[in-house]
Amino acid sequence: MIADPKYFRTESGTLAPLRVNSFDFVRFVAAVSVLLSHHLLLSGLYPEPYIPGIKDTLGGAAVSAFFGISGFLIFKSGLSASDWADYFSARILRLFPNLLVCVFTVALVTLVVFDNYDNWRSHAEWVLWNLQMILTGGVDYAIDGIFEEQPNTSVNGSLWTLPYEFWMYVLVFPICLLKSQFRLITLISVYFLFCHLWANGSWQESSRFLTIGFVSLALGKLGAFFMAGAIVSLLFSDYIR
Repeated sequence: MIADPKYFRTESGTLAPLRVNSFDFVRFVAAVSVLLSHHLLLSGLYPEPYIPGIKDTLGGAAVSAFFGISGFLIFKSGLSASDWADYFSARILRLFPNLLVCVFTVALVTLVVFDNYDNWRSHAEWVLWNLQMILTGGVDYAIDGIFEEQPNTSVNGSLWTLPYEFWMYVLVFPICLLKSQFRLITLISVYFLFCHLWANGSWQESSRFLTIGFVSLALGKLGAFFMAGAIVSLLFSDYIR
């Protein structure tokens, strides 16, 4: 029997209309937005573009979009995982090898290109600190002797979102393990908790969880978008492929 290209079979065995999603396009637009926004910020010539309608910068809105997509896909992955080892091994293999290559490459390239051998210890400390960011929540932005005369001295400052993303992975998996009738109400409850933190937090206030320090406003904002994506995944994943 030839399958109808307009339909696909869901996990429950029913046929649903095939939808072509735009995740790759949204990711592309968000990535370009982050690059543009960070370029303007790092240059010191212009502020980041601000979007009045959503009261956020272009880069901030793009990061929120990434977290929304991540919430959608990770929750879907959690529902299909055979057990916690299957789920977390996939998350760890997705994140840590890339982080390892990234920080070592950045440290080595900046050491050589800027002839910064006198500060080699600062490069090593930058690598070691950022490799443990998942457990601390903190990111080391500066390397001695690098970009010190620039308006912004951050070296790969975009790493700051990784601890937030990883702990969203940890938070959402227990919800995936709940009985189906409890998942939606739990996701909505956690979503509103993050919204409350977003509305009442600040960039200066730190929220601690175990050994991890999070900026309360960032945790609330990114957590809300991640949970919104998970809610959409739970309700509409059969129609978004």
